[in-house]
Amino acid sequence: MMAMGINYSSMIVQWKPLSGAEFGGVPKGYRVLYTNNTGNWNNLTVDTSQVELVITGLSSYTNYTVKVAGISSKGEGLWSLPALATTQG
Repeated sequence: MMAMGINYSSMIVQWKPLSGAEFGGVPKGYRVLYTNNTGNWNNLTVDTSQVELVITGLSSYTNYTVKVAGISSKGEGLWSLPALATTQG
């Protein structure tokens, strides 16, 4: 999984698709959490066909921490290691 600032208010997050077995149940999608390290996590959910997400409406010159987990019929899977991204100015 990687995350990178692409302009002053956006970042792109990309991850490898999980196999059906890695989901641990019927695949439902992916959950993406991100924070600017204030302690408040923002939660986005995308379907299983997506392996990247552009997050907009961010603050410029700001560091963000991002992590991704698969969601199945049995709940959330393991979270990725956190990635860091900085928006540009």
